Parts: sequence; structure tokens; C-alpha cells
Amino acid sequence: PLPLDVHIAGPPRKHTSDDCQEQPLFVYVLDPEPLMFSVACSFAFAQAGYYSSAEGTTEAQFRRMYIIGVGHAAEHFSLDEDGFSSSELRSVRRRDFPPFNHPEIVPGGGDNLSAQRFVEGLVAEVLPFVEDKVLKKTRATSDVLGEQRCIIGASYSAVVALQVMLHSPQSFKHLMLGSPSVCFDMPLLEALRTSQACKVAGESGTSLSIWVGEKEKQGKRVGPDGSQLIPGNVHDRMVEGCVELLGVLREWKIAVTGVHEFPGEDHGTMKLPLISRGLMTFAVASACGPSNT
Repeated sequence: PLPLDVHIAGPPRKHTSDDCQEQPLFVYVLDPEPLMFSVACSFAFAQAGYYSSAEGTTEAQFRRMYIIGVGHAAEHFSLDEDGFSSSELRSVRRRDFPPFNHPEIVPGGGDNLSAQRFVEGLVAEVLPFVEDKVLKKTRATSDVLGEQRCIIGASYSAVVALQVMLHSPQSFKHLMLGSPSVCFDMPLLEALRTSQACKVAGESGTSLSIWVGEKEKQGKRVGPDGSQLIPGNVHDRMVEGCVELLGVLREWKIAVTGVHEFPGEDHGTMKLPLISRGLMTFAVASACGPSNT
């Protein structure tokens, strides 16, 4: 078994909308600790309170929005109130997120069975656990549930979101990807290009947005002699990989926007604006309704 921590935050009770029980919105934040879950919760909480009397608008969607963080158990990277181990976190990410074996985890390449385990567990076990057993929400058809779900990932976890789409294309109709690291696993583009799952995603109205940090265009080093390191960047062709991904997805008529840039941000700092832009994009789509997403 793969131990995971699942964090759940509902809309603030004072501001929960009347349709929250029958028409909830679910935002699944991958790799939520140590940053993205808390940021997503804070943003959704504030939006629900600031627009507590809104009805039918984009802002009103936060009054029926649940934020769910899904990631590695805290003890796997020594996370506690005193800090965490970045090296341990990097190791479990490399083990469970890329579609092909990371050379530092399993030399020699090949399909990553650990990533398949993570993806299958998310769809088959985490979704019903959260929505049925914990939140006890009314389950409708898979199509309707897909419309009500968004998945957000950054870097390697954005690649996990793509693998979820390949595995179960109707589970999530909304994907928000920050700097998806396909540049480390370029054969994933061929898998997307030839997969019938992408056809299903396109035909069923899946929407997908891609963002990168503006500074990622500079690669890992800058300066006349390339001696100045940009610590937050991890690859010289991150943006190029995202552009290629965009083209592949458009071949399948998937409603994809991007590649958008966050001014002044690098690969590490783009996670903060990704949350606000990603949640707002999902809120806009949810306010429009299924026929317009």
C-alpha cells in the first residue's frame, strides 16, 4: 500500500451556499504539502467570505467549493511543525510522479509502476473515499462528477494530472497545470498523441490550462558565460516542453489554453499564482455551466 495524506477543507459555514450539498465543487490539489493546500484553502476561504451574498456569479462558486489535498504522508519527508526534508520529498516525488522510472530511483528507464499505482489509487480509492464516505455527497453520473471536479498540479504533479487523464479521462473535466515537467519525460508526449483517452477527453469537453513562470524561459543559468544560477528553475527546456504539450493536446481538440506566463516568477515561485488563477478559472467554468466549459 501507498500511505497518503488526504486533507479536506470545505467552504466556511457562515458562507456556504444552499446548493453546496447537491452541487458541490471539488478541487483536488496534488502534492499539497508544504505549500499548495494551505494557499488554496486560504484563497477559497477568503473568496467565499468576500462574496458571501453573491449568487450565480464566478465568485459565488467558492461558497460550494471543497479543497482536497492528496499527497505523500508527512512522515515520508519528515514534515512536522519544525520543518521538512526537501531531499526526502524530492525522492518520493521522483519515485511516484514521473511516468517513466527516474534514473536515480530505478536505473534503466521503463514504465513507472509506482506512478501507475498513485494514479489508480487516486481515481479508484481517494475520490470515492472523499466524496462518498467523508463528505457524504450525492453521487450522480460520472460525467456530472467530472464536471464538478478540478485537479491542480505543479511541476511533477502536473504530469501526474496528465497521467490521470490518460487513465480515466472523464474523472476530471478541468485540469490546471503549472509548468508540467514533460521535458524530463518527453516520450509522454507520444503516449498522449496516440492515446484514445485523449480523444475521449476532447469529445467529452475536458478543459485544460497551462501556466509557466516567465523566468523559466531563461533556463537554469543566465549571464554572458552562463555562470549565474537561477535556483528556482530545474530545466533549460521547461517552456519548450509545455509548448509541445499544448500542440499535442490541441490535436485531440481538447479545450486547452496557454502557455500563459506569470510575470517575474520562476519554476518554484509560480505555484502561488497558479492557485489563484487555477481556482478562478475553475470558478468561471462552473458559473457558466457544463454546456460552456
